[in-house]
Amino acid sequence: MENAVDFEKALEHAGFGKFNVFLIIFSGFVMTNAHLETASIGYILPTSQCDMNWTIQERGVLSATGFLGMVISSYFWGVLSDTTGRKRVMRITLIFGFIFSVISSFATNFWMFFALRLLNGVCISGGGATIFAYLGEFHTSKTRDRAIMGASIVYGVGHIIMPFFALAIFNWEWSFYISGLNIVYKHWRLFIIVCTTPGFICGLLLYILPESPKYLLSIGRDEEALIVLRKIYHINSGKPKETFPVKQILSIKDTGNKSKKENYLKVMWNQTKPLFNRNYLRTTLLVCLMQFVVYAAGDGMYIWFPDIVNSVMENNSYQNESTICHIYDTKLANIFDGHSSDACIGKFEMSTYQYSLIVELIYLLGPVLYSFVIDRVGMICIIWTSLVLMGAAGVAAVAVHNPVLAIYFYIWPAAFGIVIQVFGGLVVSLYPTKLRGMAVNISQISGRLGCVVGVYLMGFILKDFCMESLYCCGVALIVTGFLAFFIPKNKLVDCE
Repeated sequence: MENAVDFEKALEHAGFGKFNVFLIIFSGFVMTNAHLETASIGYILPTSQCDMNWTIQERGVLSATGFLGMVISSYFWGVLSDTTGRKRVMRITLIFGFIFSVISSFATNFWMFFALRLLNGVCISGGGATIFAYLGEFHTSKTRDRAIMGASIVYGVGHIIMPFFALAIFNWEWSFYISGLNIVYKHWRLFIIVCTTPGFICGLLLYILPESPKYLLSIGRDEEALIVLRKIYHINSGKPKETFPVKQILSIKDTGNKSKKENYLKVMWNQTKPLFNRNYLRTTLLVCLMQFVVYAAGDGMYIWFPDIVNSVMENNSYQNESTICHIYDTKLANIFDGHSSDACIGKFEMSTYQYSLIVELIYLLGPVLYSFVIDRVGMICIIWTSLVLMGAAGVAAVAVHNPVLAIYFYIWPAAFGIVIQVFGGLVVSLYPTKLRGMAVNISQISGRLGCVVGVYLMGFILKDFCMESLYCCGVALIVTGFLAFFIPKNKLVDCE
């Protein structure tokens, strides 16, 4: 029997087993929820057009609203998870995110839909800002990376869900009238609820999942942390809780946790300031700029992928020798200028789902391929090669006069997200341990800001400047790829 041991040792005694596998799958679906809630807007806006009569400006705003909610709330949830608990923050945000989404499916006008999607974006950020800490604190240093990688694989699998959701829902022929709201409830409204349901299920599961034992220990609730570890030990080993060999855990002295409410801004400034001193200023500005541009260009193309592809595939438009922008311009002109009822769509072409599935499969398989070559060629080479090829494919998608070939080119910049994980690893390797957390945080905020700007601008200008906007996105990815060579090589450090 061991009486007083440190937390890492106690976790080792709890073991790695069924509980950890369940937690990894759960964490992967919390991450998937954020993707479903934000990316689903690419399916919702075109199918809701003739019900809601969006203007092109409103479409641009709504396409970026969820991302905006994530940007303005990410720091807030980080503080709250440190002061009130990981489990509480995730449970509240996942359930309330579901509630806001369900209500938004009954929206009758732009402002109602905008407000509810913004609140939903705020809630999405709560799970996204907390889940990595929650997952990591149930694992030892030996199993933590494996757990996070496992959750990332589940997240990759989760990407594939959305095209199947869309296929199952939009291809039904049904609708019903709600007299009290004076709306016709159609496919796109149900699609909102279906895409938010995984988050709701995760929120309910948090009523049975325990709080992070490391968090409990850090706030002085040592006995509760021990109870959690006994439960994990029982689930993993099948042995009675009473046989857990640890009777006491050494307390964790968390000097910052008790005073974070009062000193958070000061602590945040002290952690941020070194990133902008003479040693790291160039590196920090460069990685933030690269993250901003990649998200702006990549997400700008990804969100509008289903609508553009469907415009090409419907009415056999792909048989014409024309560019995808010419076809899309004609479609938008019918909607916003001619107000043609024939331009309204209640469902997507079957091939649209197939092309969307290809994009999501790249998200799943890309990181697996990278894992085999990253040690040989290095992260900078992967980032440069990927972004240049994706950008070139984006430019080719606009230039070629074969719509089907153009779609295959378009797939690659739409799958830009496979580079983001590698970029995150590069950011970690550029800074010493004490600066890595804030460096990753700052770069991610830059990326989210880029996402808001890129998605909004694309939605706003696609109608009149489709070719120019897609060209700009492709060129921006190419330029960002070359910027990787300006990262100071002497700043690369070993991951500890």
